[in-house]
Amino acid sequence: MQFLILDTYYAAFLRSFYAQHPDLAHRPYSDQWRALMDQCFGTADFYSSNLQKLGHEATEVIANYEPLQRQWGREHGIKLGEARWTVRMRKGFIPWPQRVAPHWFYPILAAQVKHYRPDVLHIQDMNGTSPTFLREVRPYVRLSTGQIACPIAPYADFSEYDLVLSSFPHFVERFRQDGLTSEHFNLGFEPRVLVHLKEKKKRYPVVFVGSLSASHSERIQFLEAVCESHPFDVWGYGVDSLNRESPLRAWYHGEAWALDMYNVLYNADIALNHHINVAAGSLVWVIKRLSSDSLRPLSVTRC
Repeated sequence: MQFLILDTYYAAFLRSFYAQHPDLAHRPYSDQWRALMDQCFGTADFYSSNLQKLGHEATEVIANYEPLQRQWGREHGIKLGEARWTVRMRKGFIPWPQRVAPHWFYPILAAQVKHYRPDVLHIQDMNGTSPTFLREVRPYVRLSTGQIACPIAPYADFSEYDLVLSSFPHFVERFRQDGLTSEHFNLGFEPRVLVHLKEKKKRYPVVFVGSLSASHSERIQFLEAVCESHPFDVWGYGVDSLNRESPLRAWYHGEAWALDMYNVLYNADIALNHHINVAAGSLVWVIKRLSSDSLRPLSVTRC
């Protein structure tokens, strides 16, 4: 079978990674794609590589990074048209000419689906994928599937999916009640990540790496309560959401994406995690590093 996995990456990670590699955006698509996959961000190419081991054809597309997608378009002869001039009102009343590039996101994505003609089109960003797009590419795919374990956007329409997967059991129940075919899908860890990790001289007794945004209020309360009595090192994004008096600020070291995140965890004795509020009763995990090549749950606490 042929699988095409459509994914999106956090814009902050993409900006950071390409800023560190300024020449990468001008290189062939395959070079950019491989460099991104080797960072092990999100699910990287973990789906496709394991599907290939099972005898299938599979690849991932990172749909939301313009230089990468435009490079694919150039290499496959996709014509997006010429940039055009338009006029917008500056400060609400001053006419101001502006050059607008042709829209690229869905035209290139549709061309990729038509190019691969997959048996299964799997969507990792269901909130960010238009049902209109899924209807457009329906003639070129046999099944459309998706996976979601984050807050569902108010405008979301999942009616075009043949199967919706989630690691949240209560999401599965909700989707089934809405008349969708849905199954529980346990997420896992790709052991290939361990090959990229490095032992450091400086070790961290306890760490947390993750989002500190307003959508994670319960997480922040949990972490602040722990930090009051047992301070620990913190990495992540959304620190501006914290109160000025938050004890987490004193132990904050900035963002850590992809392999940087894994290396922090690898060089820690204990790593804390707390699911997003929408997990609705999922578990708080305390992870302890048991050896140089393993991470295992130390204890589990109900939210």
